[in-house]
Amino acid sequence: MDQESLMHRACFLKEVPRHPVWFMGQAGRHLKNYSSIRNGRSIIELQTDYLSSARISTEAVLETGSDAAVIYADITIPIIRSGFPLHIDEQIGPISDRVVSSHEDISELKHFDPAKDTDFIIKEIKAIKEAMPDVPVIGFAGGPFTTLSYLLEGKPSRSFDKSIAIMDSSKRDFKSMMEIVADLTIKYLKAQISAGAEVIQLFDSWSGLLGHTMYHEHIKKHVQNIFSSIPSSIPKIYFSVNSRECISEFTDIGCNALSIDSSLSTKEAESLTSHKFCIQGNLAPKLLFDGGSAMERASLEILRDMESSNAFIFNLAGRVLPDTKPSNMLEVSTLVKRTKRHF
Repeated sequence: MDQESLMHRACFLKEVPRHPVWFMGQAGRHLKNYSSIRNGRSIIELQTDYLSSARISTEAVLETGSDAAVIYADITIPIIRSGFPLHIDEQIGPISDRVVSSHEDISELKHFDPAKDTDFIIKEIKAIKEAMPDVPVIGFAGGPFTTLSYLLEGKPSRSFDKSIAIMDSSKRDFKSMMEIVADLTIKYLKAQISAGAEVIQLFDSWSGLLGHTMYHEHIKKHVQNIFSSIPSSIPKIYFSVNSRECISEFTDIGCNALSIDSSLSTKEAESLTSHKFCIQGNLAPKLLFDGGSAMERASLEILRDMESSNAFIFNLAGRVLPDTKPSNMLEVSTLVKRTKRHF
């Protein structure tokens, strides 16, 4: 891109004529041609086909009116491609086929080579850029705890009993495992940037559920290490749930933008971070799913709260729900684009 995108300018707190908009999870099965593109393949078979993934990503931009393309990939892709025995159950999520209790149990991850193991992601980004040269591409990875939790718990969890038990009983082992996952994440994100990703987001969805004390003691340093390894010219976005409790911990991790959930408003988030960060969020995914006047009212309320701010990206408080109509996303995007800022 010859000019800075709205995404880039907003992340770096530069003046924008209007707020950029995109949706976490915008590239997915809700798209019109998704079923025909997938053609009966497993999710991993589909995502390792870079031409199909790039088509899903670009069609998402066209159908939703988004200001950015986001790669179509599961956050566990680099884990699976490293050779770790993990598979995706589409009704449940990532399922580990190995009991993990120490760093020795995830030794495959040390040898992750993005050029070899996830070359299709590199090709996907290049294909998106070729198809849409004026649209910024958002690359992403799972946050270190969110990714590791799938391996420790064996499946998605909201209590993290096994993870917390290892934190308490073997801090050194937990630290070693977090370092291994963080190193893999750095390699993965750098490869995406080299391929053409102009913005990166770290989806550390579950780390905030640990609360600020455990986050500070066990998670924060590893997130800081990831962000400090990314060039300062690349906008960096961080997403985790439980934003209200943990936002004070997020303000010095090294990101440019904080993507918040529904636990606080965008205006509150801006105030709590002393107007030093771009805030991303935070329409409830259920409102987007339902559509109609309630979706419009909630969107307008967010826009009114942030009308005088340069540092805002309109998004959701979580991922797009399955079977959400792209027309609802397009309606919201159109609303955002028609809403001029008040300087």
